[in-house]
This record gives sequence, structure tokens and C-alpha cells, in this order.
Amino acid sequence: LGAVLSQQLNGEEHPIAYASRQLNTSVRNYSETEKELLAIVWGIGQFRWYLYGWKFKVITDHAPLRWTLLVKDPSSRLARWQMKLTEYEYDIEYKPGRRHMNADTLSRAVATIKYIDHGAIDRAWLKESQESDTECQQ
Repeated sequence: LGAVLSQQLNGEEHPIAYASRQLNTSVRNYSETEKELLAIVWGIGQFRWYLYGWKFKVITDHAPLRWTLLVKDPSSRLARWQMKLTEYEYDIEYKPGRRHMNADTLSRAVATIKYIDHGAIDRAWLKESQESDTECQQ
């Protein structure tokens, strides 16, 4: 599985963090759609500190995922994942694999990257920053 957290600035995508993991034996037996959805659930979980409380866009190269979350009678696995995702406000956008190479490359990499940490968030700094931010004061 591979996930990239990035932001758009002046029309350019700028990566913030990367995450990747190998699939265990049982997960390898999931359908392609289930694996792709697992990547989204897992990736959002990896970056939850950045995403929670913000509207964001999930970009996938697997077109059927746009409809998977709308299934009326999902399997128990799919239902659990749907419940996990209800905590977040997001849109899913399809982008063909040839235009969505960063996360795709991570999921196929021979050398496994477990997680690249750009530093932990210092709670004291975060509190101080929020207290001095005019938007947070409103």
C-alpha cells in the first residue's frame, strides 16, 4: 500500500509526507477494489493528524472506488471501512495511473518504506500557534 499527503500551491502538487507498507498474506487475497479501498482507509489513518477536521480530496487511480462507498448493502469489511471514513470530510477523484505515479510507485516499490516522519508535532508549539492565530480565535 502507498499513500502520499500533498497540497496544491499555485497549481503545483507539493508532497508533505509519504507512507507505505507491505500486504500480509490474507490481504493479498482481497479483490483489487478492496485493496485500493484499504489503501485509502490506511492512508487516511496514517495522516489523520493532518486531515481530521479539514475537507480534503482523495485521488485514486482505481475508477470503481468512486462508487464503492455508495453500496447500499456492503460486506462487513466494507461496512467497517465505510464507518471509519465517516469521521472525515472528503471527496474521491479518479486520476489515471500514468498521472498519479507518486503513490502508485510507493505501492510497487521493491524496497519497502515503512514511514517517513518529518518530525512529530510539538503539542506546546501547536497550542501556542493556535492561541496566536486569529482564525482559531474566532
